Amino acid sequence: MVKLIIQSRLQNVIDRAYKVACFSLLQFAIASLCILAFDVRVNQDQIHVALVFIAFIVTVPPIWLAIFNTGKSRMVEHGVKLSEDSFELIRLGESSLLSRSEIIEFKVAYGLLGKQLSITDKSQNTIRFGYYVFNARQKRQIIAYLQAAL
Repeated sequence: MVKLIIQSRLQNVIDRAYKVACFSLLQFAIASLCILAFDVRVNQDQIHVALVFIAFIVTVPPIWLAIFNTGKSRMVEHGVKLSEDSFELIRLGESSLLSRSEIIEFKVAYGLLGKQLSITDKSQNTIRFGYYVFNARQKRQIIAYLQAAL
């Protein structure tokens, strides 16, 4: 039995917003330290440009994909294929594969862009993807599959 779990458009926006928020907080912390350390002045135009850039990063890619990634040539933006033999992560049509019998651990870890689900096999091959890439129901299905594989 093969089960394909595909990320929804809404979940794509939520995942991007989460990653941008984490990255923006990191940039804000670094910028604040630099401002304090070097006594640099920041004007409001620079802040507005940064906010517009963040809004652009969160909204434009999902809109672009919603408009142009349709029809017969539509590719899976983010998906997981669960089979009796393997775990396959699909990102924009590119696949990463781990043999189900080789999976030795999975964990939720914190990385530069926030929470990630990390899956490792006996050869130390690791697949990582954002914790918020899939909705709660989809995550439960993935975690149940991984628990059964261990």
